[in-house]
Amino acid sequence: MHKDLSRRARAPVVRAINKALVPASALFLIGCQQIPRHDVSLVTASHWDASVQAAPRLDDPVQAVPAWWTLLNDPAINALVDATLKDSPDLAQAVARMDAASAAAGESRAAGRPQISGSGSVTRGSSQVSSNSSATQVGTSSTAGLSLSWELDLFGRIRAQQQAAQQRLDARTIDAEAMRVALAAQVADRVVEWRSCNYLRDVRRWEVASRQTTLQLTRRKVAAGMSAAIDEARAVNDADLARTDELSQREACGRDLNAIVALSGRDADQVRDLLREPLVQGTRACEIDGSDTAAACEASATNDARVMLPEAPAVGLAVPAIVLASNPSVMSAQREVAAAASDLDAAQASRYPRLNLLSLLTGQWLSFGGQALNYTTWSTGAALSGAIVDGGLANSQIDGANARYREAAAKVVSAVRSSEQDIENALLAVSSASNREDATRHAVTAARTSMRIAQLQWRAGASTLLDLEDAQRQYAVASRNAVTAAKDRSQAWIALVRATGDQGIAFPSTSIPGSKDDADHAQ
Repeated sequence: MHKDLSRRARAPVVRAINKALVPASALFLIGCQQIPRHDVSLVTASHWDASVQAAPRLDDPVQAVPAWWTLLNDPAINALVDATLKDSPDLAQAVARMDAASAAAGESRAAGRPQISGSGSVTRGSSQVSSNSSATQVGTSSTAGLSLSWELDLFGRIRAQQQAAQQRLDARTIDAEAMRVALAAQVADRVVEWRSCNYLRDVRRWEVASRQTTLQLTRRKVAAGMSAAIDEARAVNDADLARTDELSQREACGRDLNAIVALSGRDADQVRDLLREPLVQGTRACEIDGSDTAAACEASATNDARVMLPEAPAVGLAVPAIVLASNPSVMSAQREVAAAASDLDAAQASRYPRLNLLSLLTGQWLSFGGQALNYTTWSTGAALSGAIVDGGLANSQIDGANARYREAAAKVVSAVRSSEQDIENALLAVSSASNREDATRHAVTAARTSMRIAQLQWRAGASTLLDLEDAQRQYAVASRNAVTAAKDRSQAWIALVRATGDQGIAFPSTSIPGSKDDADHAQ
């Protein structure tokens, strides 16, 4: 249409477009009402296992504790967790997936907005002036244009796609935060394991020396005819077994160190330097039984008064409905099922026609034989398109979207059950470790008493050095069991925080180091 088209000539076109848009708007409103809402209810127990008294109940929702690992008061854990979160390839992958989901959400939002594109071209060529002449003339043709396209979302297809993309972005964001909690838990767990292993390695080394002493005394008795040769064979076997256990313990400590190096990205020497930093609070090697500290340190087989393990604080846990509703794995699965529901809505809406508003503005400039000509054209209108016969494609797409929705809904149920199992197992581990810790401390007390009596008897000449060595080894075994129980308790606490995703769990008797509550308490 030429640019000098009069307003009177354009009026019928405008009226036609308006008449087309009125029913289209009505269809748009109807389409918005056809999007159903989907929800998957969480079926949880009303309370945690009553037989496990590992954490007091919290009836009100609680907020997540930032930097929860600092409650262990272990400088190595603090430094290594910070290093891990700054340079973890697993966390980088989670963040990249979140960024990709954010980009996909941006693409879906752009699909519902007007699209404006431009084009331009310039051509130059020659042509024969006439058929009776061989003369040619050179000409230039230039064209530029703008086009606008805007799909009116009559039946909610684009809106459903936008909702699906946003839900997946939320899921990836939750996954990234869950990865952060998981990495911190892995580092804390490995550091606790290494500290326990390092102490047990010292005990194993002492046991090797004790077995060697026993072997030498036994050989003297055999040489003097006071013992049979079988006693020497048994002593050799015990010494070799002790040496084997010490080597296995050393290997385990090396594996723990390698795991920390791989998680944190620090080199082994830096990790060793951090792990050698003394602990201020926690379980000390010479006061495992919690009584008679001075005497315990004096009589300890390792004579070690250092803090060897971080001590986990007390925790409170909300009811299952609160904890699981805010659990990262459950929340991520819920976002996925919401995204799948939106995909299903989009597939259903794809069966209906699509209405696009189209506008075009084009200008062309011609220069030929010393003459110039230019003109501008424009057009606007609406295009309605839709499949009449698709061979069952739309129904297959809906069936596939429905199947993916049912799969996502089943994953929510699985996530709830798996998270509940992990939390129950962690509570059970905390309770078991606490009970074993009490029992092993009593055993350490009894073994220490037996060792003291053996020392007095040996000094008085009432018993042999072999009896004393045996009593000391019994004390070392009891100490190992007590250290293992203390380690298990700290690791169970870490597992509980990880299983809850740092949600629905509180530490009522402890404040975060460096927080306002901690500062007020210090004053």
